[in-house]
Amino acid sequence: MICRAVFLLSILLYSSPAMPLVGDFKCERIKITIDSRQAAVDGTYWFKARAVPAKISILYPFPKGCYPDSITVEQQYPSGCFTPVRFSPAKDSSGVFFDIVITDTALAQCRVWYRQALKSKEFQYILKSTRSWDNPLDSASFIIEIPKMFNKQTVSYQPDSIDIIGDFIVYSFKRTAFWPAEDLLIYWE
Repeated sequence: MICRAVFLLSILLYSSPAMPLVGDFKCERIKITIDSRQAAVDGTYWFKARAVPAKISILYPFPKGCYPDSITVEQQYPSGCFTPVRFSPAKDSSGVFFDIVITDTALAQCRVWYRQALKSKEFQYILKSTRSWDNPLDSASFIIEIPKMFNKQTVSYQPDSIDIIGDFIVYSFKRTAFWPAEDLLIYWE
């Protein structure tokens, strides 16, 4: 079975339909690094509470059968210090659940890093889940690093720049009022 690496770009809010959202997903900065065996995602996400204090429960999904071999979740507090956030896997290994606690009116920052083996020459990063929030993201920025030795590279979103840095081709793009209808797809040979 080919297991496509699927990563979450836009975090899904896990809540009951009867419960209103207690916060907003404001912006994200994502770096994806691909090599011949694995993909690493380093995502920083910002949230704003509608009233403080607030706790936002999040499901950060992965595809069934493609659970990462390493995951780190951290939250930055107003002091500037990053603190590990406890997470628990979904029963079917389709993602991890964690809470972000917002204690003041400033933006809360959360960082999720993970690494997953690649079993095919494609990568999908889920963007459409942004629509599970009430509003588009204020901004979203992406850096995608793919080894130069990979032929016929395709990135589904038009990059703002393409650079060669060391052994990588680096695709960068930024979007404002980001309300994506399609996921980010990356292919190579």
